[in-house]
Amino acid sequence: MSCLLKAFTLVELQMALIVTAIILSAVVSLSFALNAAQHETENLSENQTLLRYATRRITDLIQYSDEVVDYDSATGQWIELWSDDNGDGVQDASERFFIEIADDVQSLPSIQYRSSTSATGTILLGNYSSDTSVSMTFSGFVLDVNPPATKFVGLLFDLDMNGQTNGYQICGALRSQCY
Repeated sequence: MSCLLKAFTLVELQMALIVTAIILSAVVSLSFALNAAQHETENLSENQTLLRYATRRITDLIQYSDEVVDYDSATGQWIELWSDDNGDGVQDASERFFIEIADDVQSLPSIQYRSSTSATGTILLGNYSSDTSVSMTFSGFVLDVNPPATKFVGLLFDLDMNGQTNGYQICGALRSQCY
């Protein structure tokens, strides 16, 4: 009896390497796709969290105000509010503030808050992430009637995030009108 050695041929080894390469490339592609999806989901979640915070902050600024002092009736790009912080019923410059649609440091539209005595403001709502395609289009502020009889203030804007546009509305009644 002769002893036969069984071994793989060169063709069989090449076929095994090709199948392994195909399987590995599929696993790597799937891994990259899952990583990109997770990154996109995290960006979307972060942007939505910032949007919710900004919406609540703007609503609070409107609801805790006593009166609309002035308003850009031509374009609706800004509104000046008064909040009687010290309770004396007299409008002091330190108690008046603006909420305005302005360009941020990157020349992108944003909603900013600033006191009437300050030239610079704090961005409340803007383009948050450079990783996601986000653009905002502001329609402006809407009042139920002209100041000082205004009872209700709204802000309308569209948010386009990665090709999907959603309309948003931030509304609130002034504190002095809630009694």
